[in-house]
Amino acid sequence: MAKDTELRALYIFGQILMKHVRDLTIREEYNIIAGITKAPVNIELYKKLKLIPDDQKETLKNLVVDAVDGALNNFLWLIEQSDDFDLVAYKNKETFSLKGISDGLCGDYWNFVEEFSEYTTAAEMLGYDFIEETNQEKSFSETYLVELFSESPEEAKRYFIRTLNNKENYELLKSLIPKIPSDILKILIEMTVSRSSFHKDQCAEIKDIMEKKNRNFS
Repeated sequence: MAKDTELRALYIFGQILMKHVRDLTIREEYNIIAGITKAPVNIELYKKLKLIPDDQKETLKNLVVDAVDGALNNFLWLIEQSDDFDLVAYKNKETFSLKGISDGLCGDYWNFVEEFSEYTTAAEMLGYDFIEETNQEKSFSETYLVELFSESPEEAKRYFIRTLNNKENYELLKSLIPKIPSDILKILIEMTVSRSSFHKDQCAEIKDIMEKKNRNFS
């Protein structure tokens, strides 16, 4: 498991990536759509964008977010899969390989979006809240949640933080803990707490419920 200083380096990178790349780019493109721009090329773009009906402007914003996330995710995937490139952090004369620290840069990217970005994802802007495509509700069904967290930690870790961020889904998760494998939940909690303190209290509450469950079955 990565050291605390290494994990801090990874999460500082995530904060910077969100603030100075993702959020800044999305904001700049939104300003072009709104006509808040002085650059000649952007003014020309705005003139063309004015021809688009107002009720379709939100779809255009969704496309901006989707394009930004796609580009950044593809870049991180390139770094993640390459033997020739890496992302390196420097702290107190120490060098850290962010690729080496991370369990997966692409997966961490969505955690960074959840925790540090001003803007949600295009999918969530459209009301697709990481649920089954056939399910029109924004909250999980019991069956879906149990299946999601019973497969493997690697598959579930991205959705674990999102579940903690959604009050309704978090309450449902707590009620379903007896039906979810404890070993997977423990790994998910360790992954989450080791990287950030944002969900420390929720993870502690889940652990308490798990301990009570184990006492009841012992």
